[in-house]
Amino acid sequence: MLDAYMHRLHVDEGWRTLTAQREKFDYFLADTHFRESWQLAVDVLGADAGWLMQRIALATIRPEGILGRKARDCVEALAQLQFEPVYAHRFRYDRLMIRELWRYQWNVASLDRLAVGERVHYRADALCLVLLDTELPLRIPASSRLSRHKGSASPALRGPEHLRSRLGAPNRILVVLHCPDEPMDVVRELGVIFDREALRGVYARLAERVAAGVRADPEPEISGLYAEFPAQELSVGAALRTLLADLTEAGRGGEGAGAAAARAADALRSAQRGRPLEWPRWCADLHDAGLDPYSWVATLVASQFVEHDVPGARCLLSRTGRALWQAGQGRMLTRAAG
Repeated sequence: MLDAYMHRLHVDEGWRTLTAQREKFDYFLADTHFRESWQLAVDVLGADAGWLMQRIALATIRPEGILGRKARDCVEALAQLQFEPVYAHRFRYDRLMIRELWRYQWNVASLDRLAVGERVHYRADALCLVLLDTELPLRIPASSRLSRHKGSASPALRGPEHLRSRLGAPNRILVVLHCPDEPMDVVRELGVIFDREALRGVYARLAERVAAGVRADPEPEISGLYAEFPAQELSVGAALRTLLADLTEAGRGGEGAGAAAARAADALRSAQRGRPLEWPRWCADLHDAGLDPYSWVATLVASQFVEHDVPGARCLLSRTGRALWQAGQGRMLTRAAG
């Protein structure tokens, strides 16, 4: 059974204004976050809901991007690509938000990756930017165009021109920047980040600012974040050298601490040769060696060397859909009259 809002998207394949992937729409038909957010979008924006969703994108500078002082570089790079912020929102990830945002991708994530990822997400606040795509004519949705420039989470699959490379994202856990791939993902993600009444206000402000040509300045939020959260390095190599030196020093301690330090160091050397770190066991050895397993240095190293995916698993939704938009499988909208 479809509610009235989902029924309208279903009729005459209206969902193609938000995604070029039928499989995604089939999943989102029963997705509470998308359904609630889309209902609010239609109630607030009326016939312009789909048009606006095609013209905005989201770029979230994640906690590691804040700690690594990448926010200003990110805003500058986005401006060069003709994406202008119309709304900036500072927020803190929590356990359920992390799992809901990436529900259709993290089904393949190892439990070690989830555990290390949580430590990163809890380290600082994040900054979500709602962006207006000012490139004209708009041939594909703003979110789809931005996903092309974002680059893969895997460093091996992106080039130097991609945003994540330009921002120095070191690995698949520390990606610095998150951007949803299609308008349907934008709608859903806004429904995860904001509660119902807050999101109603966000949609109203977005409509007003886009109509009036108003842009948002994220600098006050960035300055506040930098003042609150001390800067951290994003170099895995430097963190690895520091941690191995600390373990060498810890190895000179008592018998129990020395043995634990030796095991932790051996695990790191094995990880460098391709054997993934076993996160719980490694944390226990760091603790017994007298080191903080949740320090930034330990978290940074673990982000590189834990097993990222369950072997053989596949994401529920892995395609960006961009090629389908470029092939005309989605439907671009013009603004409703009046």
